[in-house]
Amino acid sequence: MALLASRGGLAARTTKFTILTAGRSGEIRNPSWDEVDLERAIRIVPAEWTKANREHRVRLSATFFAVLTELPERHGLLFPGAKGRPLSDMTLAAVLKRFRQRAGVSTKAIN
Repeated sequence: MALLASRGGLAARTTKFTILTAGRSGEIRNPSWDEVDLERAIRIVPAEWTKANREHRVRLSATFFAVLTELPERHGLLFPGAKGRPLSDMTLAAVLKRFRQRAGVSTKAIN
């Protein structure tokens, strides 16, 4: 988390979001601002993004709330990739790979 906090890029913020919510890939890369209730500090995960096919409400921690307030826009996707599309799984994997290398952790040891 310390390495992620030192980075300002969207992929690093998305990775922080992943850690803070323990969400699945689709839940992480595809959320929109429509799913966030800033007043009640919750995220409403639509049924189509959940394995159980049921709407799920996630309370936003203070740290996660801070990640949201760092985002430049408040419409469309929370973490838009190129051309307004969701970030790819490979983008997030690349962030983790770079941080593993900086920390001197073997990729083989983690996989």
